[in-house]
Amino acid sequence: MRNFEWQDQMGLDEGRESDRDRLQRADMAIDFARVELEALENNCEDLNYLIEIVQVGLRRALEAQKAVDQIIISRSNPPGRPN
Repeated sequence: MRNFEWQDQMGLDEGRESDRDRLQRADMAIDFARVELEALENNCEDLNYLIEIVQVGLRRALEAQKAVDQIIISRSNPPGRPN
């Protein structure tokens, strides 16, 4: 399964759920991850692509965090107020 087809099968749009339902969905997600990882082990190109995606995502997350940090700093030190 690719492209998050497992989300549809897991019924993520349902409003009510029991512990049993949550465990069943967790098991399905683990199985999905296992299948995907096994496929990646046999295909270096996919693995390299996945690594690139993760690296880009991490860079974007770090840039976003830096921007948030700057906003927080600027709000805590308004102009004209000594540090």
